[in-house]
Amino acid sequence: GWTTAVDAYRDGITSLGDSNRRRTGELRMSEARTLEDRLTDNEGALAAYTAVLALDARQPDAVRGALRTAARVGRWDAVASALVNATSADGEVDEQLIGLVEADAEAHAGWDALTLAVEAATQASTGLTPVARAYLEGRVAAWHRDHRGDDVAARAALERTRASEPGHLERLTQLTQ
Repeated sequence: GWTTAVDAYRDGITSLGDSNRRRTGELRMSEARTLEDRLTDNEGALAAYTAVLALDARQPDAVRGALRTAARVGRWDAVASALVNATSADGEVDEQLIGLVEADAEAHAGWDALTLAVEAATQASTGLTPVARAYLEGRVAAWHRDHRGDDVAARAALERTRASEPGHLERLTQLTQ
């Protein structure tokens, strides 16, 4: 069955070792998809998607898979990590990813945990461009305000956006509200 297929993927990954990162990534993606779609093992799928992202943080199917499965199991730290690392690797924010993350937070009652996790991951990241950092902090500010009712945290996040991207009119306007 499907468990045998997952075992075969894992055996293939083990036999490859570090010799072929591309093939390892392909096998991990097959493992992740099988765990998610056939065995409904979201924790296992998340681990496999995370392993793919360790090889290539920009792999779009792995990013989306990690976001999906992490949200299902309430691992908002993993959601934040996948989002921020993909943004850092791409050098820009993917609006579709933001939309997926927001939809998952709504569907899984994860606004508090998501907001705090993305805030922490954004602040800890050293690879974000100033524009991407400012954008993510701006989203965090909106989530604090709109979904957590925390105006103090929202204002602090907006201050960080201003520091990342000085003179941005929209953020300055938000600060005065």
